[in-house]
Amino acid sequence: MKRSGLCAISTSFPKANAHGTVRLVYMNPPSTDTVRVSSLIIMSYKQQCKAEGSVLPRLKIIRAVRSGLSQQEAAKAWHCSKNTVGAIMRAYEAMSEEERRILTSDQSLTSDAITRFGALAHRSRAPHGNKRSLSQDEEQVILDVHREATIGAQRMRTHLMRRGADSTVYTLAKIKGCYKRRGLVAKRVRTANRERRPLYDYAALAAFERLHMDTKHIADMHALPQGLYEKFKDSPDLPVYQWTIQDAKTRMRFLAYSRELSSFFGQRFLLFAIEWLRAHGVFIQMTVLFDGGAEFCSASPKKLAVWNAFFAPYGVVVEQTQGDKTRQNLIERSHRSDDEEFYCPRGSFIDTKIDFLLEAQRWTIYWNCERPHSGIEGMTPVQKLSRLGYENAHKIGSFPTFILEDIHRELLALPAFMASRPTSIVHSLRSQNVLTYYLINLVGCRLYRSCVRCKCKTSILEIYVNDKAS
Repeated sequence: MKRSGLCAISTSFPKANAHGTVRLVYMNPPSTDTVRVSSLIIMSYKQQCKAEGSVLPRLKIIRAVRSGLSQQEAAKAWHCSKNTVGAIMRAYEAMSEEERRILTSDQSLTSDAITRFGALAHRSRAPHGNKRSLSQDEEQVILDVHREATIGAQRMRTHLMRRGADSTVYTLAKIKGCYKRRGLVAKRVRTANRERRPLYDYAALAAFERLHMDTKHIADMHALPQGLYEKFKDSPDLPVYQWTIQDAKTRMRFLAYSRELSSFFGQRFLLFAIEWLRAHGVFIQMTVLFDGGAEFCSASPKKLAVWNAFFAPYGVVVEQTQGDKTRQNLIERSHRSDDEEFYCPRGSFIDTKIDFLLEAQRWTIYWNCERPHSGIEGMTPVQKLSRLGYENAHKIGSFPTFILEDIHRELLALPAFMASRPTSIVHSLRSQNVLTYYLINLVGCRLYRSCVRCKCKTSILEIYVNDKAS
């Protein structure tokens, strides 16, 4: 039997030479009585597609059929279906005259020339679209946001909802589908061994057991636009600094403002927040963490000892970060939210001190009562606190907004005021839920139980005051 052109194509696969060309070698056309050509094929059509791509095997089939081999013989030789060969030939017939002339000619094909025959490549069997998925314009909105901040699907949906997007269109499932199709991922910074180390054991942490305290310069040129930066920097009526106290468990925050930084303001603002919590029935032992700024203890062990002696009667221990910035990540991240969600969008509506106080009060209530947080399973701080058993969570979250210079006289008298009130009772036991049956040691060594069994709504503080009055 004569050696046919099919044998030359099949037993010697084309390879690119040093000049980047592919040579397809042909000999005499096969005769019609060639019945054992399939035995000369080393690799089947499917295996060749996996090894060389889908274009080159189809080019060989086209040239073999054009050289005189029937479609049935070609299908048998390449171990594929006759319909597959027919589909390849129909694709060849749909090509232009120039492309067909190049395919049937006995000339070398460069790699660039082969790319012209993309119509021969395998087509994806994935559906072209889904009526329940996001449209191109809707996906472009997600791509624009992701380009600025590489966040995950859950935070992306929260961000879009804050911008007023339709919640029925941008569902979590559709956003996740867009992330999968576009290959979007969230930026994550982890340790070298890929572990995630939380700052606390949040499952065992009680509400208001760990408080973080820090200050923020409102006129921050790295965060505000030029116009807002100049407004907050030059206005004599607007405050310059923001004071923040945040609970690690519930993410609840208490804010105050001032035009100057001083250790007096830092001490008395913390004392005011403690009095606020004690007045609402929060009697747990607290630990407050802050950095070594001059508005606190200036990283001085002597000043830290003085502060601890001052706050000891109130059941509070203060600590410093010792230069470890990672321990301040929680509150620093909230300062970024202040810039992005309060000062930038609402700063243009603030011109006077009254405007600032009104906007700041709305921002505090929004953060504590309405804004969901991904760190607490998408709940608001008030919802998280209510789940822990605090029936007055909404009242605790409605912290008043003030400028510290305006209440300087009241801050001076605050220690004497707290000394006259029996609110310095602290539970020696930690508790996740204020409705548990723990005992409270009061004056006179008398023991009282929280009024749950008798369904009395009298608070522990009222029991204590009534007992002392009697």
